[in-house]
Amino acid sequence: QDKTIVTDETLRRLAAKDSIEAIEAIRLIGSRKTDHLREAVEGRLNAVQPAIRAAAYGTLTRLNGARMPDVREALENMLHSPKAEERVAALDETSRIEGILTTAMLGDALGDPSRVVRIKALQTATAHPCEQHAPLIAAALGDSTLFAAARDALAALPPVTALSALVDQLEKSTPVSTRKAVLRAMKICPLP
Repeated sequence: QDKTIVTDETLRRLAAKDSIEAIEAIRLIGSRKTDHLREAVEGRLNAVQPAIRAAAYGTLTRLNGARMPDVREALENMLHSPKAEERVAALDETSRIEGILTTAMLGDALGDPSRVVRIKALQTATAHPCEQHAPLIAAALGDSTLFAAARDALAALPPVTALSALVDQLEKSTPVSTRKAVLRAMKICPLP
């Protein structure tokens, strides 16, 4: 990215806002590895908005690498927060940083009681497909709110894995609405 378009002073000013602009500015500081703007990022660690706080933790992780495990731990703790908004923000940020989001973390998010968290987890599973998540993804098809995101996540998996997970959902013990959704997904998903 051309540093002449967004100056350091602009980044510092935007990072102090309480809006989506702050999140993007904080992330840009991290992607540019602009260490001299660290104070602007550290000032956001106590932000009220979870997305800004998560972006700050993520950027400090990018700037420090593995040298500050407490920053990574704080981001991971947000994934276990009682507040769904915090879990979504942490999931979004951890999915953007290589090596932080584990298979287990994404699996937990796919089974989260909050629909908002599960939608974000399904979107993340689409970008980071893992065959062991196929049963959790297929199970989400029964919820009409999650159907499109679950279908997309299944389509990102190898076709044999997706088909196996879908077939498992057709058992008689599965609710009829889920079985109908599975059949709809079979029509749409690319299968062998």
